[in-house]
Amino acid sequence: MTKIVIIGSSIAGVSAAEAARKQDPDATISIYSMDTKLPYYRLRIGEVLADPAMAEKLVLHPQFWYDERNIDINLNQVVTAIDPDKKEITLESGDQVSYDKLILAQGSHSFVPPIKGKDLDGVMTLWYMDEALKIEAALAEGAKAVIIGGGLLGLETAYNVAKHDIDTTIIETSDRLLARQLDETGSAIFKKQVERQHVHPIVSGSVVEIKADESGKKVASVELKDGTSIPADIVIISTGVRPNVNLLEGIDIEIGRHIICNDRMETSIPDIYAAGDVMEQDGQWYGQWSISMAQGKTAGTNAAGGDATYQIQPPPYTMNTMNTKVASGGTLYGDDVPNYNEDVDTDEENLTYHKVSKSGDKVVGFALIGNTKDYLKLSKAMKDD
Repeated sequence: MTKIVIIGSSIAGVSAAEAARKQDPDATISIYSMDTKLPYYRLRIGEVLADPAMAEKLVLHPQFWYDERNIDINLNQVVTAIDPDKKEITLESGDQVSYDKLILAQGSHSFVPPIKGKDLDGVMTLWYMDEALKIEAALAEGAKAVIIGGGLLGLETAYNVAKHDIDTTIIETSDRLLARQLDETGSAIFKKQVERQHVHPIVSGSVVEIKADESGKKVASVELKDGTSIPADIVIISTGVRPNVNLLEGIDIEIGRHIICNDRMETSIPDIYAAGDVMEQDGQWYGQWSISMAQGKTAGTNAAGGDATYQIQPPPYTMNTMNTKVASGGTLYGDDVPNYNEDVDTDEENLTYHKVSKSGDKVVGFALIGNTKDYLKLSKAMKDD
């Protein structure tokens, strides 16, 4: 009987466990997770800031789902060491767990830049459910909040914080919002939509310090390089994530910024697989839910004796926040595109945007704001010869 151990309860870890069970009905499957909550839909974690009852609604599966599939899920269990030679992991308690196959799916954590004042009371990050509940409990009507980072999670955080009638500012280092996903016109349309949600966006903003109040312990303001001072009762840092790879220090495993895997999700160490945010494939990492799920399924299938592969496919960018939707993919500019032309429809009143970039008649990119119903059709058109 094969003993499969999975580190992490991310969507990659859960998908790996489910796929392993389908592949081998008799395998022993155990998940060890540092999270204190059952696995949840992380993409909507920001909604917990507006309504803490969402925490229960975002749970992927109830406990009985794991019980029915004979998947042993162990929460609040920190793995401190891996011994590939002995094929065992060590828990924070000191207990050791042996394995035949190991799947690394421990995900990622919030990256906090070395900003002076980052450790003050009232400065938080949002990545885990416990953090979301802690932030929600700290929100008070009439307070002032600053979100550092204008990516998807930062935008979703600002949107939900503002629902508490809190003066909310979001600071983005780039010269415009969603600079990687939208062209200049699209970014301008989206910025106006953000402002309509009573969120104040600051672009080209460089934070130099988070200042304390008179007690020296609690946050009072966020200071920018240009001299701007933004009053703040709460600061949420959302400046990206980093893979949880500290566990692998001292282990002879091939690793770049992430664990390097092939298309079977095999690492450089026999019988150890990886999936999701913790790994990279073909030098690529996207941090996308759908990709992590597919990688998890592949890892789980192979760990249980199957033969599965996954070729990473860059998905279109989709987002649903700030009371609008955004979808984009491909190139939005004519540089190095033969016979470049584009179809553009802009509605400044309703803040919608529809841009399709073409090379002759071939779709090579698109950007949609508001009405995104065409994104699947356009995505398919980009792939078609």
